Amino acid sequence: MKFFYKWLIATLAGAANMFVWGGVSQMALLKGIGFTRMSNEERIVPTLRTSLPGDGLYFFLSIDLRGNPTGEEKAAWEAKFCADPTGMIVYHAEGDAPVSPKKLSVQFLSDVLAAGIVNYLLSLAIATYWRRVGLAALREPSDYSPSAPSIGTCTDFQTPSFLRKLRT
Repeated sequence: MKFFYKWLIATLAGAANMFVWGGVSQMALLKGIGFTRMSNEERIVPTLRTSLPGDGLYFFLSIDLRGNPTGEEKAAWEAKFCADPTGMIVYHAEGDAPVSPKKLSVQFLSDVLAAGIVNYLLSLAIATYWRRVGLAALREPSDYSPSAPSIGTCTDFQTPSFLRKLRT
């Protein structure tokens, strides 16, 4: 029972740390980095409304990889892919609040889950305190990178709806 309380306290402290750092880094440090505003948004949005069937993660130029494209189809797609613009759109037909209690809750719960897993794995390591700190820092360097997506980032895009699209 003593192990459980230590694990729980370390998990909650780690989750709170990740949650606060995630908020600070997104609101203060990374403000405007990596995103370019579309100059003709008022023309593009109506086109998206009429062209896309619903919420989802869309790639363009795309090829139907669920089927079995012929060699000619693949070659034509590759030539077009090399010559034309390409991109990805995370699309929601209906608007939503940029920050909501639901999104913050999902972010915090994902931080609790991640911290719990790391704390459990570190408890299995037979090492000194500072070596376990080093192991935690090395667990996945992309978690600490400002450009790396996380579960919380995906909540901004309503993960369940676009995961359903990816499965179909």
